Amino acid sequence: MRRTLFAKRPRIGYIGGYHGHKNLGDEALYAALKRLYSFGCFLDYNRGLVPGWVARLLPRCDLMLMAGGTNVAGHKESSYRWAKTCFSLAPHCIVFGSGVAAPEFESAVMRRPLGFQKQWAEILKNCVYIGVRGPLSKRILDDLGVQNVEVIGDPVLTLAGERNVIASDNIIGFNVSQAGGNVWGGKERIFQQFVKLAQIAAKAGFRIRWFVVSPDDLSVTQQVIRESGSDADVYEFYEDYSGFMDAVSCASVFVGVRLHSVALATCAYVPSLMLEYNPKCRDFMESIKQAEFNLRTDKFTAGRAWEIISYLLSNRSAVAGRLFDAVSKFRSMQFLKSCQICSELGLKHSVKLY
Repeated sequence: MRRTLFAKRPRIGYIGGYHGHKNLGDEALYAALKRLYSFGCFLDYNRGLVPGWVARLLPRCDLMLMAGGTNVAGHKESSYRWAKTCFSLAPHCIVFGSGVAAPEFESAVMRRPLGFQKQWAEILKNCVYIGVRGPLSKRILDDLGVQNVEVIGDPVLTLAGERNVIASDNIIGFNVSQAGGNVWGGKERIFQQFVKLAQIAAKAGFRIRWFVVSPDDLSVTQQVIRESGSDADVYEFYEDYSGFMDAVSCASVFVGVRLHSVALATCAYVPSLMLEYNPKCRDFMESIKQAEFNLRTDKFTAGRAWEIISYLLSNRSAVAGRLFDAVSKFRSMQFLKSCQICSELGLKHSVKLY
């Protein structure tokens, strides 16, 4: 923080994923944004390191960047007030690839009373740019009357490789999570159906690689392995997004619950089935034109999942090609948009796309 406060380069306040807690998705998001805005020094406003009263006393940031995560229009009063405080600490504020909280999920699953979306609409009107993760996020903001919202994709897509790697014919990647029980249909369904799915895959002659991207998910992954009697081929990636992409690229198909396990598999151009525990997962899959391979966890059955997996296996080359096109589009768009924003704000920008 000391280097950031006294740096001669532009100071960028960052509100996004909660990096620093060994959650691979949040680490990848932070890396992606630091790549896209590499000209500046980041001041992290996420982890409670900067209380509100202290934040107001610090030198103002040149740019406040809300990026990644599902941070916009949530229904927690504390989240709204913190965003409002942060947005007051810089002359320019932008939203870049964040998701928007879905009211039906906030109400039905998170049990949060609705009521802060209109206030969010007011503070968002002061942003010089609003780019969201996917079409669902845009629709929610459109309904709130927020104008000039653009779908720019999840920022981790900027980390994607430049080519599609030839995968093994007999490896399937699995990511299991119960997301603290905050899921469509309840966490037990995810556990039971993953056990059955692993047994089907093993019977069909596939090796399974289990990808754990948060320490919270290791225990349930080990339980599924024991119950299914499948290969205990476990890969733990909590900070090394590049290592994850290298390891997952060997899979013919990937099946994941955690949003960024699938997003990073997508960055390796591995056809994937997203198990939507939260609408943010569908938001991402819609953005990359893969909504047909999105299955809500309350509808998740091993049989239905295997049907989708079988289709992906049979059409791997074509699906991977479509992934490459979708990811390349957002990758270029994010780079060009970050350059354009900084140019318009008079901030020096020198990042290279590749």
